[in-house]
Amino acid sequence: MNRFSKSGACSYRTLQVSRLLKSVLILMACLWFSYAQALPFIGPVYKVELEFNGNEDVEKEITKFIKEQQKDNVQLKAIVDGVESDDRMSRYNSVLAESIRKQLQALGYYNFNLAAKQQEKTLFYRIKLGEQSLIKQIDIKLPQFFDAQQKEALNKSLLDEQFKVDEPLVAATVIAAQDRLKRYIDQNYCFINPKLTQQVSLVRGSRSAGVKFILDTKQEQTIESIEFAGSESLSSDFLRNVISLKLGCYKSRDVAQAQVDLLQTGLLSAAVPKIEQLADNKVKLIFNLQERKHKTQQIGLGFSTDEGPRLTLGWENRNWRGNGKNLSADFKISSITTQLESELRVPQFKTPKLSLLLQGELLETSVDAFDSSSARLSALLEYQASRHWRFSTGVTSQYSKIESSTGEEIFRLFSIPTRVQWDHSDDLLDPTRGFTWTLGVEPFTDITRPEIQFTQFITSFRHYYSPRWAWGEDKLKRVTFASRVATGAIRGESLQSVPADQRYYTGGGGSVRGFDYQSLSPVAQDLTPAVAGDPNAIVGGLSFFEVAGELRFRFTEQWGAGLFIDAGRGFAEQTPDFGAELGIGGGIGLRYMTSFAPIRVDLAWPISSVNNNEDGLQLYVGLKQAF
Repeated sequence: MNRFSKSGACSYRTLQVSRLLKSVLILMACLWFSYAQALPFIGPVYKVELEFNGNEDVEKEITKFIKEQQKDNVQLKAIVDGVESDDRMSRYNSVLAESIRKQLQALGYYNFNLAAKQQEKTLFYRIKLGEQSLIKQIDIKLPQFFDAQQKEALNKSLLDEQFKVDEPLVAATVIAAQDRLKRYIDQNYCFINPKLTQQVSLVRGSRSAGVKFILDTKQEQTIESIEFAGSESLSSDFLRNVISLKLGCYKSRDVAQAQVDLLQTGLLSAAVPKIEQLADNKVKLIFNLQERKHKTQQIGLGFSTDEGPRLTLGWENRNWRGNGKNLSADFKISSITTQLESELRVPQFKTPKLSLLLQGELLETSVDAFDSSSARLSALLEYQASRHWRFSTGVTSQYSKIESSTGEEIFRLFSIPTRVQWDHSDDLLDPTRGFTWTLGVEPFTDITRPEIQFTQFITSFRHYYSPRWAWGEDKLKRVTFASRVATGAIRGESLQSVPADQRYYTGGGGSVRGFDYQSLSPVAQDLTPAVAGDPNAIVGGLSFFEVAGELRFRFTEQWGAGLFIDAGRGFAEQTPDFGAELGIGGGIGLRYMTSFAPIRVDLAWPISSVNNNEDGLQLYVGLKQAF
């Protein structure tokens, strides 16, 4: 490794930062230009001048509102983009002025004066603000079967500091109160599709207003039975264990969640709830099901500078021998790997939340660090503790024949892999909000050489954020900020005693994009004592650290792009050196959204390197987001 004096190291780091910033700015400029073309409204607009007489806070609110309307209002956009006509400005003025009136009323101002004037390409608005209307009466109209105590409880659920008698009549507070009332009803009553509306009445010539909420519903209903129709291969007991819905009080949100639970099994294409009325306010809930095709075959082609061209063949039976047992087999071949793996997943094994996984794998690998042939068998138990928490553990037996820079060795490993995952993201293949945390611990023992014992530790955290200002009118999340941090360590043995295929390697498409496969891993000369042979031979590490950030854009429903920076490095020591120089790569990518998952094409290059391993442009093609 290169050594620097203090001044030399400082200059090097400065150069790194400078190169990184320049790359980021260039990439952001390119992407923003493309993204701007797809924004909902960027075009010529009329200039607006505002003269306001009244509350300064309201003036700021209206000024901001006018700017937002000029940018986002579909009617205004249609007028600007339409055919030239003499009255186009007048129509634009009419729509904008009406929007301003509605916004002032939404803020509680009904006694105001709005004057508009047109001059060339400028619209002049003069607003004289009157007094804000106040709430003087709040009432709830309920069906006759509600008693006085229930009505009092409902009234209490409505009120807060902003919504009560003698407070300003503001649309947002009225809507918030209606939402609170609806949540209270949903949580405390068993109504089927209750209808809740609100009426606002103003007293002419005064600042007084009344707000009335009207609830229209039948008596509470009780679920007497749950049945399933349309499925032949899935038993009712299996389906009842899939859903969390229980007999008793009917709650629409629980029924909706049950529908989601059924569809998430991957076995059904439809699960439509139907209510059948019984006597004494009881109902029968029937889910009309439609099963998906159980057997599927897949063929995939891909390319990356890591692996070159690759071919993937897959077969899957989602319902082998009924009740959701999933049997799959996959074959993959590329320039560095030949892999055959199979898995049998048995859901609801002994208990509803427990799954049994039986896995087998044959693998041939040929990379710079080592050549290996291995066979692996695993039996795992996976426990879904909640919608977010998942635990798994089991046993694995693996035979490996490995040839590396340290020679040829045979390992017969027995391990107990244990994994904990907290998944709070909104999508498995294309997340836009939430986070995921994973911790894995796997102790190993060589059966024929019990003195060889080591434990792998690995943890990762991923976070996704899509700000609401970036959401389209169709709720399409147009901008997503994604980040990832991962680190791992192997304890218990020296690097030479750990099998080469169990060590950590950094660099490449699944690690740090912009570098050759495994090229950011320790080399022979990093070891103490040094390994004989090529000093630059990749040997892998006992620890690693990776961090990544990605800015994802959606232009349309199908097309998107990404700007990313990855950084990371492998270490020969058992503990990552978080203060060490990292290999940094950046790049730009294209995304095509299929019904299943995004197709990702990334072009990356090194920004700064370690071990003088800048390898030029790297191309990666894959299914789903990078992380």
